[in-house]
Amino acid sequence: MPPIPPDQRPPYGTPAAPSASPAPAAVQLASRHGDRGGGDDDDNTPRRFLTGPGVCRRYNITDMALWRWLNDAELQFPRPTLVVKGRRYWLESELQNWERSPSARQTQRRNKPPQRR
Repeated sequence: MPPIPPDQRPPYGTPAAPSASPAPAAVQLASRHGDRGGGDDDDNTPRRFLTGPGVCRRYNITDMALWRWLNDAELQFPRPTLVVKGRRYWLESELQNWERSPSARQTQRRNKPPQRR
């Protein structure tokens, strides 16, 4: 296959070299529209959002139970981080932090189905 002329190469790097030649040096990828560089997060972990139905699936609860959790001050369930056109979005990291809290452990014990004997 003939080499690609420099003016026709993609802006994000060079194509993979054939296995017969030595491995190329690491290529720095160009910043694209969807890249989220320079955010306020110190670590580079992605921020993942869950919708209301996603939260219900995660905890195996109904929408009404989610409403009750949000209105129960003792439970301290996190409020939605973002609301867009009536849709609620929770940060997965906030839900994970709540799962580690003592109030979440109390809820898990209370919501367990009774053991059949």
